[in-house]
This record gives sequence, C-alpha cells and structure tokens, in this order.
Amino acid sequence: MKIKAIDEDGFLQLLREMPANGGSGEAAQKALIKKQEEEEKLTLAIEDLGKALKEKYKNNKIGEKNDLWTTKYDPMDLSEICGNKGQIEKLSNWLDANTLRTRIMGIAKNEGINITPSVSDQLSYGKSAEKSMTLKPFDITARLLSGSTFAENSRISLDEKIKYYFDDHDFTPLMIQENYLNTFPSSVTNGRFASHLDAVAAAADAIADGDLVDKKIRGTQPQWSLMPFHGFMSSIIPSSYIAGQGLGRYNFTGFLGQNSKRNKNIRLLEEFHSHARLSISATHDEVRLQYLPLLMSYKLIDPILAYKEAGIDEVMELMDNYHLTKDDWSVAMDLSVGDKSYATKAKNLSTGMKSMFTRNYNKTSHPVPYMKSAAMFTAKATAATPPTDIPDLVETLGEEREVEVKVEDENDLTKDKYVKETTKPADKKTKRKRRF
Repeated sequence: MKIKAIDEDGFLQLLREMPANGGSGEAAQKALIKKQEEEEKLTLAIEDLGKALKEKYKNNKIGEKNDLWTTKYDPMDLSEICGNKGQIEKLSNWLDANTLRTRIMGIAKNEGINITPSVSDQLSYGKSAEKSMTLKPFDITARLLSGSTFAENSRISLDEKIKYYFDDHDFTPLMIQENYLNTFPSSVTNGRFASHLDAVAAAADAIADGDLVDKKIRGTQPQWSLMPFHGFMSSIIPSSYIAGQGLGRYNFTGFLGQNSKRNKNIRLLEEFHSHARLSISATHDEVRLQYLPLLMSYKLIDPILAYKEAGIDEVMELMDNYHLTKDDWSVAMDLSVGDKSYATKAKNLSTGMKSMFTRNYNKTSHPVPYMKSAAMFTAKATAATPPTDIPDLVETLGEEREVEVKVEDENDLTKDKYVKETTKPADKKTKRKRRF
C-alpha cells in the first residue's frame, strides 16, 4: 500500500529537529497562547489562595518563604477542602505534570536528546492522565486479548499488564476464562503453537493453575501476597497464549449465574437426600449419580405419561416408600440431565393432569420426614406451665377434693401442621386427688 512509516530512530530525530514551542504554525501559536493563559489563571488562583491563607493565619507564622508548599498551604479548616474540588484537582494535576516534566527533561538531557518544553508538556500531561485512569472489565479483556499487547515489538511492560489485573482483580480472571475461546491466536500464526487447539489447551491449563493459586489466597489462612502471582497465572499467561484477533464481541462472565445455580441445586439435593435416606443408605453423591437417573426419574414420571390418572397411585406409592414429598418430585425432574432428563417431559404434562396429581396427593396421607414443628414445641411448653388458679391453701387445708386437670399430650399430632386430622379426637382428661 506504500504507506509511509517512521521507526524509533526517525522519531527521535524528528524530536531533535522540531522547532521550539511546537513550531511556528498558526495552530501551534494558538495552542501556546491558550496554554499560557491557563497557566496564568492557575498562577493567579494560587496567589489568591496564598494571600487568603496569609490573611487568615497571619498570627500563626504561616506563609514564610522558606516553607514547603505542604506547610505553607496546609489546610487549617475542613471548609478549605470540601466544596473546592475543582481548584484542588487543577493544583494536583499541575504539580504532577510539572514533576513529570522535570524528570522527562532531565532524562532527555542525560541521553543527549533535545526535547522542547512543549513536547515534554504533552508527554507529562498524557502520562498523568493515563496514571489516573482505571479500566473496566470489558476494556481490560480487550487489551489483554489483543494481539498487539503480546507482540514482539510491544512496549507494554509486564508491570503494566499486571496493572490491568489489579484494576479489577475479581473480574479479570473470570472475564479471561469466559472469552479465551473467542479469539484466533497470533501464537498460531507466528508458529508458537501448531494449532488453535494447542493454544487453547495451554491457556486452559494456565487458568486451572490460577484457580489453585486463588484457593491459597482465599483459603482459611489467606495469603494475599500471592495476588501478583495469581494475576500472572490466571490472566497474563493464558492471554499470552490466545491473544490475537477477536472473533466477536466479548461476553460478560457467566460464572456468577452458574455458581448461584450450582449452590441452589446442591441445597435441593441435600434436602432430597435427607428425606430419602430414611429408606436408603446411599450418600447424596450416590443419590445424584445412581438413584436419580436410573430409578427416581422414570419411576416418578413414566407411569403418569403411560397410564394417565391410573399411574398416579403408582407414583405416590414410590414416593411414600422413599419418604418423598411433592416438592421432591419437582426436584427429581429438575436435577435430571442429559439423556436421562425428564424435566421436558414433566413440563409437557397437561395442566389438568398436573392438577389431578396435586389433588390426589393432597387428599391422601403420606409419611413425612420432618422434625417436630414449632407448634409442637409451643404446645409442650404450654403444658409444662403450672396452673395459676390454685385454691387458697388456707381454705383447702385438711380437705380432700377432686381437681380436674387438663393434660395436653406432648405427642399430640393434632398440633402438627404436617399431619391431617381425619376424625376429631376426644378430649383427654384425667382425674386425680390432691392432698394439701
């Protein structure tokens, strides 16, 4: 395409030959005038601030010529900081830029490079703005997965790449893991890896190693000093393997949603196992791997699919044998996956069949693997409370009388909301004689 390009030596030579103040063109002159006006405004603002402080603290020996700025303009009141954000930021940026400008000019002089003040100002202001910029997760992902970041002629140092990780150390590894398959690696083009699959496999191994480091950091004895190493293993190394041309837009990490779903399924499986373990000796892992796919799923749905209403009794009999509830039936459908998944079949049941199953289950009694409800403990505590209306001891002294005391059985199932009452039981009363 015959596009003219300049190398590093040519760029340095251009800087040496560049005229003072950025040249004599009209645009350069306007830029110079604008910059001078801004510096004059800033100088006037600093002088006004100094005069105000001297006037306010003239008896406190503040404002001596030989004092440092940190002492000379040290705020004495909160009002000097709050509400003055714009001036403080201007002053901070001006101090940073001038410090960098002095360092740049000193380095250039030592290296024998003639840099004009305008060029050093541009470099210092640009570096100051870059230093205060924090990247977002998508920006970090785009930079780390860009082929230019890890190219041989790249000027991005390892420290700068680690800084990308620390801009958001929680999401950066997750974003790399989510999108490392979404590039065509430059490492395949330059011959570092023989194929795309080899590069992806190497990146996956590095991500797995990063997870091991993360466990050390977030373990029972956190080792936060490993965070730079974690950033190197979880983000920098895998990115160096698969950085290249993006094949589409980068996606937000799906780990958060999948981890929430995983925790929910674990909780449901543990509840299912706590009910079924009254009839089986399997662990919850064995229930998930063997009972659910090979026994529970098709025994809990196939009879209804095959025999409609006539198959409901068979399903309920199996549920009673394993102490399963109606909620456990839904869990068994949701936890089935792959070829043994019956969740779709359960959703295809007609509304009328689902309602009939629910009605038949609710109108019959079932063994429920629950502990005593709160109502039972309340009833027990009430029965243990001594009566308050005991006859006066003086009046009943020497008398013998029958006192009827109503005793509530602590095992009274009528107080349990999980047990349905078929016939109203008769009140139990006992009579006993009391002597005083």
